[in-house]
Parts: sequence; C-alpha cells; structure tokens
Amino acid sequence: MPDWRDRLTSEELRKAVQLARPFAPAFAITMAVIALPLAALYLMPLVLGLFQRRADMDRAMRLENQERLRALKAKHGDAVTIFNSHDPVDYERCRCGQHQGALLNHLAGAGE
Repeated sequence: MPDWRDRLTSEELRKAVQLARPFAPAFAITMAVIALPLAALYLMPLVLGLFQRRADMDRAMRLENQERLRALKAKHGDAVTIFNSHDPVDYERCRCGQHQGALLNHLAGAGE
C-alpha cells in the first residue's frame, strides 16, 4: 500500500521539514493552549471518580446518603435546599436565609 514516503523524495521531504521548522514553536504552543485543556476536561470525570473512590471512608454509606438526599429532594423539593457546604459561594447563598421563606410557607401549609 503506497504512503507519503512513496510520493516524496528525500530532498522534497528535507525541504518540507525546513519550511515547517519556523512554525514548530507556534504549533507546540497552540497544542498546549487548546489540546491539553480539552484532554483535561475529557479526563476530569475519570480522575475525580478515582479520587473519590480512594477518599471514601465508607462508600456504601456515602451512596446511601446520596440516595436519601435524592429522595428527600423529590418528596420535599420546595422546602429543602441541598447545597455544598465546601463551596463558599453556595454556602453563603444558603446562609443568607433566602430559602427560609419557602420552608415557612411549606410548614404553614402542612398544618392545614
């Protein structure tokens, strides 16, 4: 099966390499700027999943708690705010009390 080596003489190949040589640094930078972040985005879920499995103290309990939170949110979603206390923005948004009005309305409706 013919390939590129059958189409180029060694002299033509040498000229092509000399022509491309000035663009090599720009190509390397472009690959670093574009390809590496895309690869990281592609691999991030895998890496985080592996990290989480290693960091779990009790995986079965963590999965059970996740399922309990999902059930709680499904049953009482209008009165429950689930947030990540390790995320400062998320924590501050919930700490300020914006969600408490919905809870009071829910509790008032439950008493009827």
